Amino acid sequence: MPLLLCHPATPCTAITAVTAEARWLPDGRLGFYYVLEGLVAQVKVPALAQADRADELWRHTCCEAFVAGPAAGAYTEFNFSPSGTWAAYQFTSYREGMRPVAVVADPVIDVRITADRIELDAYIGSRSVPLADDGLHLGLAVVVEERSGTLSYWALFHPLPRPDFHHADGFRFALAAPASDRQRQ
Repeated sequence: MPLLLCHPATPCTAITAVTAEARWLPDGRLGFYYVLEGLVAQVKVPALAQADRADELWRHTCCEAFVAGPAAGAYTEFNFSPSGTWAAYQFTSYREGMRPVAVVADPVIDVRITADRIELDAYIGSRSVPLADDGLHLGLAVVVEERSGTLSYWALFHPLPRPDFHHADGFRFALAAPASDRQRQ
């Protein structure tokens, strides 16, 4: 799994490594996989909640995926909280035209927590993502909130001096289109 980098302006003392990836499942869903390693007791993990849509998840420990759309500049943002809550937004261009995405089915989020690891898997129906002919270009990212309230921002690439997961230069994870549109749900 690709290693995410902590933004140098937001150091983290609790988590030492974060990895993330995405892949198509045989049933046509899209799976996102995140692993945070370190001193989990020092991480503020949101309490389990009813699996439902919620806003501003990025203000706390949260796993995120940004999916570039087939239209130039357009993209979709997914937030997956360890609480089981989620969010999905579509943007027409960089931080513009934000609106909630209508998903075919609510994402399924599975979380496993040990003393030194947080693992979060999230599964979405492929019809919830804008698929280009060449597949998907993703920005995979994680926000970590330490018990002190300090936030750190992790991504495959940080193109700016301040953390900004929305910047298209950070969409560095490429995923080929599924073998057949019949797999898309």
